[in-house]
Amino acid sequence: MIGFSSRASAQSAATEPEHKSPILAALISLVVPGLGEAYANRFEAGRYLVGSEAILWGGYAGLAVYTSDFQNDMENYAIARAGASAGSKGDQNYFAHVGQYQSSDLFNEEMLREGMASNLIANGQGWSWAVKSDQLYFGQLRTKVQTLDNDRQFMLAAIVVNHLISAIDAYIVTRNFNRDHAAPPAQGMRLEVGGHLGALYDAKGASISARLTF
Repeated sequence: MIGFSSRASAQSAATEPEHKSPILAALISLVVPGLGEAYANRFEAGRYLVGSEAILWGGYAGLAVYTSDFQNDMENYAIARAGASAGSKGDQNYFAHVGQYQSSDLFNEEMLREGMASNLIANGQGWSWAVKSDQLYFGQLRTKVQTLDNDRQFMLAAIVVNHLISAIDAYIVTRNFNRDHAAPPAQGMRLEVGGHLGALYDAKGASISARLTF
């Protein structure tokens, strides 16, 4: 087989197209919303997520402080009105029992009936509500604390969702960036000429072909 070809092309030199990693952009925005979009030179696409992040963290911090202060007031109320243990402050289970039982004696009696002696309230940690209305009000305070804590947890979940949305957005924005900055197809003229001489082993003889593209 004998063959030959020649090629000629003319095109202007082009710079290497800029490429950015969509995965890296997603990871960056997963940590700090908006930064992945900035990495792809599209910060305007992520600025609302940055604003949402600031608002959500501000709300979370405010709720955390408010919940802590409200819980402290609730515990102090039980200490002052029912003689609850000041050393048990911060123990949510303890103050849940304080709200549910009129006195620690009644609580201990129930634990003994149920065979749960390990849960008995020790000496010095007892309480007793002298006025039923005080116990009921304490229950209302506990409900308020639980509501605030649930709101705080919801805010934290919203922060996580905001990070995920930003990561997905950064991935899409960066992929679009790469598409918009992809190298254009090569332009120019190309001439290809080829031949095949097969008379020695092919009874059909020889063939020749030519192709011209722009």
